[in-house]
Amino acid sequence: GVGRDLAGFKLLLEICAVLGLPQLAWPLMEKAEAVDLKPDAWCFKAVVRACSVAATGEAREGARGGCEQALTLLQRMKQAGLVPEPGTEARSLAE
Repeated sequence: GVGRDLAGFKLLLEICAVLGLPQLAWPLMEKAEAVDLKPDAWCFKAVVRACSVAATGEAREGARGGCEQALTLLQRMKQAGLVPEPGTEARSLAE
């Protein structure tokens, strides 16, 4: 499982982003929060990238609803006081 190490958590999120696996990235975010890790803007961006890759790539089991998940994530970012960086998928969704 996810330990209390933010660097390891970010590595797992990056893998999810590259492979377009939001169905794995979402539970990782929840687990991180459960063990008192505070996801930063990079973490949120990685989950949005996973949603984006899933939405644009070949259909994968569990990848449906990637855009809706990304919008929900964007709302969570705003609640956490984080702003997406210009030129990112998250920023595109925010505009």
